[in-house]
Amino acid sequence: MKSLVCFFITPFIFVFFYNPYSYALEKCPQDTNKLFHNCIGSFEFNDGSKYTGFWIDNKKNGNGVYIFSDTSVYKGYFKNGKPHGSGELKYADGSVYKGNFIDGVFNGEGKYEYYRDNKLVGTYIGEFVNGKENGQGSYVWPDGSKFQGSFVSGKIDGKGDYFFSSGDKYSGQFKNGLFHGKGKYLVLKSYEYNGEFKSGKKDGNGVLILTDGTTYKGKFKNDKKNGSGELIFPDNSKYKGLFKGGFFNGYGELQLVNGDKYEGYFKDGKYDGLGRYIFKGGKVKEGVWKNNEFLHKNRL
Repeated sequence: MKSLVCFFITPFIFVFFYNPYSYALEKCPQDTNKLFHNCIGSFEFNDGSKYTGFWIDNKKNGNGVYIFSDTSVYKGYFKNGKPHGSGELKYADGSVYKGNFIDGVFNGEGKYEYYRDNKLVGTYIGEFVNGKENGQGSYVWPDGSKFQGSFVSGKIDGKGDYFFSSGDKYSGQFKNGLFHGKGKYLVLKSYEYNGEFKSGKKDGNGVLILTDGTTYKGKFKNDKKNGSGELIFPDNSKYKGLFKGGFFNGYGELQLVNGDKYEGYFKDGKYDGLGRYIFKGGKVKEGVWKNNEFLHKNRL
């Protein structure tokens, strides 16, 4: 329902809204009780919001500017009273969306600059569906971090690349904004991991290579080596067996670079339980071990 406040059109408004059909349109009637049809006018509504632009059948239709009661501003096209087509919406908090609308909602290609407390917190460029980031797009954070890939219902979801401001990079699958599925994660001056993730953590089968050359191939759980795997050290010493919590735990075989070898049980990375230590020269020490120390031979 239009209020009784009417604003007459100025020459500036005619320039702003000029299009090939504008000469065929008249100013909207001064009497607000009359039908606004195929005309140009400015009105203030009962809630304090204002509209300046084209009208058809008492509805905003065509190019116009709508100022909301909270001072948010929409500039662009309208259809049946709603933003429809190309437009720009600037919120009271400073956030700005520029792109396509359908029935008043972001749909199609667009750019959204997100602000909080008058500070830019991120910029999204890409596809929207029903007001949310959906499809292919990119999101850039103020620190320079960037994601490029798939979005679903406003969240990073699917395949994409995440570039950290530190120079680190992840390429692979995401779910609900977290690394999830197969991916490759490069952490500069630390390690490279290629394998499976779950809820943002290394989980499943994978290969981890540290910058010093240490290489692990096997299973992970909750970001740590867990299950069967093989660990090769920079000096070519090698462990093959079970892991738990990132350490040798359970049965395994450790081949040392000097030619010695241990076969048996481990606890938190140390010989613990039944085991056999085979020296390079052939001597064997077999029995019960504790905290890397040989206790005694196995007692039957």
